[in-house]
Amino acid sequence: MFRTATNEKIGAHLSELIDRRFGSTRSFCRDLLKLECPEMPEPTKDEIDKKANKLSQIRQGKKGIQIDDLGYFCELLNVSCEEILSAREHPASGEYRYSNYNMAFSDDERLWENYIHHDEKLILNSDEYNMTVIDYALKFKNYKLLKYLVEKGYIWFVKENHNNYTNTFGAGTKIERKPIYEKDVLDSRLHYIDALRTDM
Repeated sequence: MFRTATNEKIGAHLSELIDRRFGSTRSFCRDLLKLECPEMPEPTKDEIDKKANKLSQIRQGKKGIQIDDLGYFCELLNVSCEEILSAREHPASGEYRYSNYNMAFSDDERLWENYIHHDEKLILNSDEYNMTVIDYALKFKNYKLLKYLVEKGYIWFVKENHNNYTNTFGAGTKIERKPIYEKDVLDSRLHYIDALRTDM
């Protein structure tokens, strides 16, 4: 059970989350508009301005967050509605969780770099929906992310040396995998660590 915080406290907490994850109100508003209407074209400056003005009122505590917006805020900020409404008195267990979806939906280069260099190399794998970062980026038409990955040399769609892709499409990545010995440890632990069996 939790109690709803004041508009001022909710606004302050939202400001912290938005600044940390998106860097600016406008970046958040752009992604919010895309999430609200995924079939619509890129949000216009007027649409972003209108949404940013509304969000500014919420951040300052002058207005409360609307119930229709709450689900979108939770998804973009990767927190529970309880955390937002309680101003973090009731935090979500998975806040700031990196995912292919979050990365592909963001235009924050800092988030991209953190994700690319994450120790678990999450970017190299598909998620529970069998979707990679590239799949989501194409779905969301996040061409800024794709351009960034190509220009930084993280991925390529056509390699200069055509001899290297006789049997492939020629696309690839320079992002290194985790060392093989660091992966899939459960099987070996079940084989060699007797405590996993004897402590049952």
